Amino acid sequence: MVIESSVSPRPWIQSSKCTNGADLCLQMAAEPDRVSVRGTTTPHVELDLTYDQWRTFVAGVVAGEFDR
Repeated sequence: MVIESSVSPRPWIQSSKCTNGADLCLQMAAEPDRVSVRGTTTPHVELDLTYDQWRTFVAGVVAGEFDR
């Protein structure tokens, strides 16, 4: 589910691999029932994932499925 929000009070975590000069970094916020993900260029658009969906996404990242 994609949620448009103007301000999100959640504590967002950003990868230490992201630098100040990066065009886009992924941020995540863990909730008791879901993980929310957003990009730094569009912080008002959030994608909510179940923990199973999050684990599948992370496994894909580790496996290199999203490498260019």
